[in-house]
Amino acid sequence: MQSGTIYFDDLRAVYDERLPSVPAPKEEEEEKQVLPIIYHFESGIDNWEGGQATHSNDHLKVTVRLGEGQQTEVKKTSNYNLTGYNYIVANIKHDDTGTFGSDPLQVKIFTKAGGWVWADSGNQPIYSDDYTQVVYDITTLANKNAVQEIGFEFLAPSGSSGTTNAFIDSVAIVTSLDQLSEQPEQPGQPEQPEQPEQPEQPEQPEQPEQPEQPGTPDTDDNKEDKDRRNVEVNEEGQKLPKTATSIFNYLLIGFVFVGIGFSLFIYKRRKTV
Repeated sequence: MQSGTIYFDDLRAVYDERLPSVPAPKEEEEEKQVLPIIYHFESGIDNWEGGQATHSNDHLKVTVRLGEGQQTEVKKTSNYNLTGYNYIVANIKHDDTGTFGSDPLQVKIFTKAGGWVWADSGNQPIYSDDYTQVVYDITTLANKNAVQEIGFEFLAPSGSSGTTNAFIDSVAIVTSLDQLSEQPEQPGQPEQPEQPEQPEQPEQPEQPEQPEQPGTPDTDDNKEDKDRRNVEVNEEGQKLPKTATSIFNYLLIGFVFVGIGFSLFIYKRRKTV
């Protein structure tokens, strides 16, 4: 195969209507929106470790050693690119376990970035009666695009002893503090049970019907009296007037006396004749 040399004598730019237009250069892409990174701990501890970390009522629970100079760490190791983020914010409190003197429990948020270089927010006090919002301003943090670890370091105060439980409600990595959510709920507060409905008052039982009194045997006399007391009704169920009378009994008695008198009259007349 042979090779050769090409010589250009002249270069010229021309406009040809038949050819498509040259596209304009692309504008720089708009800056991507930075979304908050939030750990709510609603279903677990999201791989946070240290301090005997456990999940408790939608919180990250940490067992903190007390005693002057004692330190307890809980952390999450990952590869974070925090470019565009300015704050790491957490809501933290501890319970009433353990013994405290006059000084409160202290906590700081720390990061390890680049070659695992330590940086932190400085100590901030937390209490048992309410949450404290701990804020770490990372605006000027070096190597924000290579953060290997984020964590919390608890420092026990002088005069303390035993252990206490710290509750982290949430950890938020945000661009602005306006992106933070509402106030955290208290850990371990059970929902108030609904008041049970009042049972309906039972209906009063109906009074049982009085049983009929057993009747005496029907003799001729009391049967007649009973017939007199009963109210007769017609076929349509309407009451009929009582028409029974004893006049016939009186007539019968009268005829008997008349017969007796007539017999005595005949007897005496025959005797005198």
